[in-house]
Amino acid sequence: MSKGSSPRPYSVSQKEFANNFDAIFRKPDPRIVEEQQIEDEEFERIAQSNQAKAPDTPSGWTRHADGKISPPPGTIFTAQGG
Repeated sequence: MSKGSSPRPYSVSQKEFANNFDAIFRKPDPRIVEEQQIEDEEFERIAQSNQAKAPDTPSGWTRHADGKISPPPGTIFTAQGG
């Protein structure tokens, strides 16, 4: 048999080799990376604006979709001052 007459056997499948090669050497498409970054920034902006609009709800109270809050059931309010 001469040198190079038959290839060496593969220790991994062709599919696994291709996946590993892509994981090591393939670079992501810059357009997709930019779109993902813009999307992440927008979600962060939305989360921050929602926190600014809705202050903490007191313990036991209920915050409604319209932003109003209600006291726990059975709460009795008394006049304060003097």
